[in-house]
Formats: sequence, C-alpha cells, structure tokens
Amino acid sequence: DPLILRAERQVFQATDLLFWPSEWLKSNADALYGLDPARSLVVPWGANIADPGPPKTPPRLAKAEPLHLLVLGRDWFAKGGPAAFETMERLRALGHDARLTVIGCTPPAFHRNAHVTVHPHLDNSRPDERATFDACLKSAHFMVMASFESYGFAFCEASAHGLPSLCLNVGGVPVRDGVNGHVIAAEGDPQVAFTALVIGYLENPAAYGALRATTRKEYETRLNWRAWGNTVRDRLIAARTGMG
Repeated sequence: DPLILRAERQVFQATDLLFWPSEWLKSNADALYGLDPARSLVVPWGANIADPGPPKTPPRLAKAEPLHLLVLGRDWFAKGGPAAFETMERLRALGHDARLTVIGCTPPAFHRNAHVTVHPHLDNSRPDERATFDACLKSAHFMVMASFESYGFAFCEASAHGLPSLCLNVGGVPVRDGVNGHVIAAEGDPQVAFTALVIGYLENPAAYGALRATTRKEYETRLNWRAWGNTVRDRLIAARTGMG
C-alpha cells in the first residue's frame, strides 16, 4: 500500500538509529526505505538460554566413529529435515556410521529408520528434559538445517554449544561461512553440498576442531543477548555524544 509505505519511510528515515538482526533484513530495509547506512546497523539477536559454557570434551570427529547430525525445530519440512535425512543416508552409503537426532518434531515414517532418534518435544523448564536437550547438542557434530528463516535462534543455540551449522544462504540465518558453520546456495540439492562439507572435515579433523572453536567464539562475542545489549548501548552512547 503506497500510503503505508510512505508512512513507514517517513518514520524510519526520521529515526536516529535502526538496529536490524541480520544483514538480509538491513539490506532490504535500506533499499525499500532509502535509509542512511550509517544509521541502519546490524546487531544480531542472541540465544535466549543460560550459557552452557565452552564444551569440556567436544565430540571427536573420526572416520571410524559414529557421526552425529542434528535437526532442531517444530516443523520437519520447514526446517529442511528431508535434506538432513538424505545427508545422513548419503554418508552411510559412503561407509560412515552417520546418525540423525531430531528435536521438536516427528518426521514422517519414510524419513525415520534405525539410525534416527526422535525427541518430539523437550520442555527446557524441566531439568531432566533440559539435560537431554543439552546432551544432544553437546554430542552432535553438525546441525543440518536447510531452512528459510526470518531469524534462526536455533543457530545461536547451536553456536553456544560449539556446534557448527550447515544451512542455506537465505534470510536471517545467523551463520557466517567458515566461522560458525557453512552456508550454501539455496538452489540445487543441499544434501550434496552438506555431504561434501562433512566429508571434507572427516578428512581434516584439525580443521573441524578449529571450526568448533570459532563457532563457540561467535556465540560469546555476537550471538548472545549480553553482546546485543552492549553493542546497542555503545552505539547509543556514541550517537548521543556525536549529537552533543
């Protein structure tokens, strides 16, 4: 609606600072509303969880040991569950003992087998279920989520546990390629790219260890609410000083 768009443009252009959670949202807003890039800033949101702390014993990635993949979300198809299942199947066909854990939903029968563990719902307010949730994230090697997100808090949670994510380069996914996981083009078959990435790390476990370290660092410095608050505070103080 042109009237609404004009009103929105007036409000946003008159605002001193705008904080967007993702580069995707910022770039679209800048273009739509004609915003000044110096006043339109990206400050990622954070995982709304108690900090689990750095992993004491990160899972070892080795060809002769089980390989754990994870899907976290309420809608199997919206979260790209089929691509995660197919990634597991491809890895198994290549001789790796890949397994998939699903939290938050129940895949259809044709996406379940003896290598898939399902937790349809875990209530994090219950200590026993929270412990199960944390154990799943701590033991997984990769979170595999070929989903379209306006903002993906699950990726922040994974980063808190040092768990790298494999995802699509879309929307507000808070994953930086090579830092806390890998993002691939949305076109094509993501399971092929995901499988290749996992195989690459199986061939180079040291690189996987480094990826886990930077994944946790990403949570500590960017993907938690304290970091968000500190950045916003600093920006507000700087802007106020500049106006004075």
